[in-house]
Amino acid sequence: SVGELEQIVPLIKATKHTTQWVVTGFSSSLEGWWQKYDGLFLFFWLPVDTRTNANSMLRFWSPKMLILVKSDFWYHMMSATIDQDIPIYVVNASFRPDQFYFRLGESLFLPLFRQVSHFFTIDHSSSDLLEEKGITRYSKVGDTRVDRDSTQLGSQVALIREFKGAEG
Repeated sequence: SVGELEQIVPLIKATKHTTQWVVTGFSSSLEGWWQKYDGLFLFFWLPVDTRTNANSMLRFWSPKMLILVKSDFWYHMMSATIDQDIPIYVVNASFRPDQFYFRLGESLFLPLFRQVSHFFTIDHSSSDLLEEKGITRYSKVGDTRVDRDSTQLGSQVALIREFKGAEG
C-alpha cells in the first residue's frame, strides 16, 4: 500500500546512486501514486502470490535481496526467495501476538521468519515477540515514518519560527 511504500522511500533515496530498485505493489491505493517518484525506482504490480508467479518474478528480475515492509508477508514469494538463497530483510517490522502469523498461520510463517536475514523492528514489543519465538536476527531501530515526518516537520518549524521572527 501507499503507507508501506512511503516507509522505504528514505532507504531508496539514500541508495539510489548505487542500487537499482524494483518496487512492487498489490494495493489499489498505489494507483498513480508511485508516479510522483518517477525515475527513483521501477514499479510493477505484484501478481497473485503463487509459487509459479514468485519463481517467474525471481527468474525475471534476479534480485540481490528482497525487502519487505512492516507486515506485508507473501508466503510463496518468501519461500521461493529462501529456496534461491536470496537474503530477505524486513524493515519497520511491527508484530503483535494476535497477528495471523503467530496464531493460525504460525506453522506456515514461523519457519520462513526463522530464515529471514534480518528484521528491523519499530519497537521493543516486536523485538520481544521475535525473541520469544526463537528469532534472534533483529535490531530495534525505530520507525522510518517517524524519522521522515520529524525531518519534514523540523524544516516547517524552522520556517514558522522565521516567519514569526519576521513579524516581530
